[in-house]
Amino acid sequence: MVRLQSKWLRYKRKEKELIKKLNALVGIFLKEYSITISIDEQWLNSVVYLWLAEYEIYEWIFKKLNPRILIVTDQAHTGKIAAANDLKIKVLEYQHGLMDKYYPNYTIAGEYKTSKQFFALQDRTVVFGEFHRKQLLAHGFWDENEVAITGNMQVDEARQKANIATKKKERVTILIPTQGVYRFKNTQQLLDKLLVLDSNKFKVVIRPHPMEPESCIEYFRALPQKTNLIEVREDRISIFDLIVESDLVIGFDSTTLLEAITMSIPAVTISFEGCNKGVHDTLGDYLLEDVIKVLPANTDLPNLLIGMIQDQKYMDNWKANCAMLSGFLYDDNYLENSKALFEEIRTC
Repeated sequence: MVRLQSKWLRYKRKEKELIKKLNALVGIFLKEYSITISIDEQWLNSVVYLWLAEYEIYEWIFKKLNPRILIVTDQAHTGKIAAANDLKIKVLEYQHGLMDKYYPNYTIAGEYKTSKQFFALQDRTVVFGEFHRKQLLAHGFWDENEVAITGNMQVDEARQKANIATKKKERVTILIPTQGVYRFKNTQQLLDKLLVLDSNKFKVVIRPHPMEPESCIEYFRALPQKTNLIEVREDRISIFDLIVESDLVIGFDSTTLLEAITMSIPAVTISFEGCNKGVHDTLGDYLLEDVIKVLPANTDLPNLLIGMIQDQKYMDNWKANCAMLSGFLYDDNYLENSKALFEEIRTC
């Protein structure tokens, strides 16, 4: 519906002059900061017309439904949010995954605070825990009462399961969450290194990302046919259940690394090009280095992992440090916190 409306607006050539001005401003910005890329004007046209179409359609929907609160995820700056803002509908933006220090939908430079009324923004950003709340507030754009903490429903459920789970396994389980094309080559190289592990003592579980391209999945599916070290889990089991079943989680800059820590499961981030400290460089925050250990990609990874896992005192201390940061990453009592937030918004 939005795309059809955008085509109609484009046909009518509405906002033609505005798009020209926007294109000129983008050009000035790129030149000022010596950014050597070019922005295709046709692409810019399509972005603007999609935004305008979304605004018009959701303005019509909101006027018909007359909602008091709009709950979204990853929708800041969109036409939908602009329509809600103009109609005085309260907007709650829920964190959906990894949020780094410069994530554009949430983290905005403090210099723009005086112009906040001109942005298409949520009234509250709802995050998993104090760790991400501090990330947002550090820039100075958001006020403290504009960032709320609720935790995460799936994490609450997984914690309950973890408390009653008993681990009696013949093999050490290593979980590797994939990240689509984004980290496919890195994941291939990681798996190639781990193939030397003894399959009688270790099991490597691959969990494909929900948006994993078919070409990548086919590669992963072929691996268990070559070795019984590797298992690919594509069933409907939750990633949190897989974390609880694991002894160690290994990734690059996946949200699963943080989720593992809050389950008190040790995690390792592998360094990659541009991020010598893996997920910590992505986050722009190094507070979690003691619990998400950094291992260089060019190291003797299998022997390092074996050394870690066989040192029971080291692993117990690692798990204890994870437990200490669990609530800092993901707050408890998601339902109660959400109910309190809705009640607060409702009475505003």
